[in-house]
Amino acid sequence: MKRIVCMMVVFFVFISLPLFSEQDDSWKKDRPVLKEGGGFWYAYMDFKGPYSLIREKARIFTQEFRNQGIKAEGDILVAYYNSPRENKPEDLEWGVALPMDKDADVKPPLKKTEFKKAQSVVIMHRGPIEKIQESNDKVKKYIDDNGYKMVWPAYEIFHHKPESVEIIHPVVKK
Repeated sequence: MKRIVCMMVVFFVFISLPLFSEQDDSWKKDRPVLKEGGGFWYAYMDFKGPYSLIREKARIFTQEFRNQGIKAEGDILVAYYNSPRENKPEDLEWGVALPMDKDADVKPPLKKTEFKKAQSVVIMHRGPIEKIQESNDKVKKYIDDNGYKMVWPAYEIFHHKPESVEIIHPVVKK
């Protein structure tokens, strides 16, 4: 009898795993979702100007990161401090960053801070970077439809395996 009950429990857990993983991973399926908590430390450099400079400035940042001997603990990310919908390209403020250990010794021109927000709307963008605005529009719609307000900075983490961009918009309730 115990064996049958044990097998039934194992069977139920095995069958229900996809249901739970589907809920937890829904943000990875091109749908925005609200995520609670989370955080990480990162080293960064700030820049100002059009987003077309990001690739060039990322090379400068990563070279300095390597020169300081800091160990990256994740993929490169861009922090956006203001919106292209409300600012001219030359007035856009953003930073290039890499996650790292909170105890890493970071020296100028790099800076160090912690991403720590209570709630964020997150979506995984797959496909050409030229179409990333479609994913950002989905996030904006989710935020508006659910009574939230964006809090800057917003983040994009550029994953290489698989190639995708994780878009993170911290939010607060209106």
